[in-house]
Amino acid sequence: MRQDLGLSTRDYATAVNAFLIAYGIMYLGSGVIIDRLGARTGLALFVGSWSIVSGCLPCLDSWPGQPRGIPLSAWRDGTRRLDGSGEDGL
Repeated sequence: MRQDLGLSTRDYATAVNAFLIAYGIMYLGSGVIIDRLGARTGLALFVGSWSIVSGCLPCLDSWPGQPRGIPLSAWRDGTRRLDGSGEDGL
């Protein structure tokens, strides 16, 4: 996967760590969210957020430059964090 996306070893490690840190933090809070919102609403929230973020990931790979002066790697890392925070509630 790293070679397909043209990532260096460091870029790949940063993306994976961003995902795992967000996943671990939200894993602690997802139970509370499900308890407060209910199973159906909580699941809909997590599925919806995870689907939106997962749909945005391919767009970042074909982005035509650096948006608003922020490096593309920072956008990728941020999106991976959102992906990890939405996936743990599933």
